Amino acid sequence: MQTSERRGQQRHRTFFGARLDLNHGLSSLDCLVRNIGGRGAKLAVSQPALVPSEFVLHLPKTRQTLRGHVRWRDAEGCGVELCAAIR
Repeated sequence: MQTSERRGQQRHRTFFGARLDLNHGLSSLDCLVRNIGGRGAKLAVSQPALVPSEFVLHLPKTRQTLRGHVRWRDAEGCGVELCAAIR
């Protein structure tokens, strides 16, 4: 059974570490980027409920820092929309 793809852009499977800055940089949370595309990503985090709706995502592998918004959560992580690059 095939599911309908709602994304506008294709995602690429990945497996690299990243960091979420939360609460205006007062705390952080490590995560794994499981897939990423032009405007979104799937993040694996140990406690998805701790990820606020808005955060800053640091991607050391690509040397990017992006603003993000949570679009959905499940027991293993969350899907995020990636917005403007910072720096």
